Amino acid sequence: MNIALLVLLGLGAGFSSGLLGIGGGVIYVPVLMYLAGIPIHSAIGISLALIVPSAAAGFVKHYWVGNVHLPTVYIIAPASIIGAVIGAYSSSALPADLLKKVFGICLIIIGVNTAFFGGQASMDSVAEEGSEGDVSTFPQDDVLPRDSDTEYTAAGGFSQDSAPRAEEERDHLT
Repeated sequence: MNIALLVLLGLGAGFSSGLLGIGGGVIYVPVLMYLAGIPIHSAIGISLALIVPSAAAGFVKHYWVGNVHLPTVYIIAPASIIGAVIGAYSSSALPADLLKKVFGICLIIIGVNTAFFGGQASMDSVAEEGSEGDVSTFPQDDVLPRDSDTEYTAAGGFSQDSAPRAEEERDHLT
């Protein structure tokens, strides 16, 4: 294996993860398969192992600048863990050719949605379900437990009102 290629892969995937919040699998899996010659099942396993440290590093930086709404994390994380276990079992049961097709189709769907719709379609459906028609704000009252001064925007950040809350959350860790 070409060590320089693997180092560049790590830098690129880590950068993309911290910049865009994308899972390293979008980058790791295809590069490991097509440039490093690693079978897809192993590429997925390696990708999952690599995502943990890069996601943790990106999370810490985003947390310290106030871009992480912990109540949202607490709601999604348990389901994500369960989904990952089910997904790993499912991946192991699929033949490599089928798994490559499923992976490619998922990338295409995500790419098309992001490029042409910017994720707005999902926020529009949230608005229709009772967030008072304001798609600029993440649904709050009946979905996420939060303090009344915390606004989580659809763009993934917090309004100015949430800055004191982010500081309080950081203080609990120190």
